[in-house]
Amino acid sequence: MNSIRFFGMGKLGLPLAALFAEAGVQVEGVDISQQHVAALSEHTFTSDEPELNQLLHAAGDRLVVTTSPSALPVACSIIHVPTPSDAAHPAFAHGAVVSAITDAAAAVARSNTTGRHLIVIASTVMPGTFDGSLLPLAQTLSQQHGLQFDLGYVPDFVAIGQVIAGFRKPQALLLGAGDSQVFDQMRKLYGNILQADVPVVGLTLAEAEIAKVALNFFLCMKIDFANWVSRLCAISGGADSRQVLQAIGLDSRVGNKFLKPGMPFGGPCFPRDVVAMEHFARSKGDAALLAGAVAGGNVAQLQFLVDDIMSGTVKTVAIVGLAFKAGTSVITDSPSVWLAEALVQRNIAVQVFDVSERALDVFAATASPPLVTVCDSLASACLGADVVVVAVEDPAYCAVTEIMQPGVRVLDPWGFL
Repeated sequence: MNSIRFFGMGKLGLPLAALFAEAGVQVEGVDISQQHVAALSEHTFTSDEPELNQLLHAAGDRLVVTTSPSALPVACSIIHVPTPSDAAHPAFAHGAVVSAITDAAAAVARSNTTGRHLIVIASTVMPGTFDGSLLPLAQTLSQQHGLQFDLGYVPDFVAIGQVIAGFRKPQALLLGAGDSQVFDQMRKLYGNILQADVPVVGLTLAEAEIAKVALNFFLCMKIDFANWVSRLCAISGGADSRQVLQAIGLDSRVGNKFLKPGMPFGGPCFPRDVVAMEHFARSKGDAALLAGAVAGGNVAQLQFLVDDIMSGTVKTVAIVGLAFKAGTSVITDSPSVWLAEALVQRNIAVQVFDVSERALDVFAATASPPLVTVCDSLASACLGADVVVVAVEDPAYCAVTEIMQPGVRVLDPWGFL
């Protein structure tokens, strides 16, 4: 596995491609965005993802990017394109995956390669997608080009802001395959970037599909539980939710990870995976009561915060932190944005700030509702506010307590101030 063709150079595909290139593998990266490809080719692209800029520099000419695949022979293809969904379409859309598989097969055929070619799907797909559409597509392409295209599924479980570390040393590497040869190829392929002690788990394609969305769903359920206990402590009085949750987490059957009070869960993956899990369950005739409860619990946490903010005389609220989590500029489905929108609906003026200029720029350009002022400093965001909400658990916002005027309420859902 000394050469790979990547389809999709986004927030996850690019770091993964750069890791392979750093390991000495020749990588051709394909992306439909001419602007993105130009920035990567001209070395003007920069990222706030830790280690990524250094990796791209170290990759050098082992990572070549283009808008269309070449005819150069490669040992395998990896597909990491978006599979979008929205409220009206809860199931992930697989059109980009289908197009990438088709393009990958055509590129291999042009290279005069013979025998079998491995195509790894790293994009998140709905359970049942391989059996329902991707495997029949691979069979059709195999007949069309006179080759055998094998499909494997390697779902990632990395977190934005920790992508490189997550790819190097995940809790486990899940390999979905239809036969042992595909499994062995994928294990050898990912062995280029994995640390030696990472457990490797072999699953069927159907098992890997469910495992991907089920794991994220469970994490959302755990966050929901922690926030529910936090609300119970708040309304009962006299109980510190942090102490309660820490005590519960000491039981190894529970664990402390993701078990703390905070904002609702958000970001590019968690909310949509909960909706997708519910959609999948209902499509199979299950009532999906647990999925509905988790989604409802997240809404309840947002409403609890809004009610807390509105409990006094409030005209202006400062929201400190726009990204969905610390260490990133991503505001996709950010609870901070949801909170701003909910307050604006109540005619509350909102002043927002984030330590990431990129997060502020994206918010101002795409998500800033009326009555919202984007501020360029923590102090300016807090100036004149009746309530300050520390919406992201980031030490950079600890200075809030030092600049507050008397009488201003500071809400810290995380309890870290």
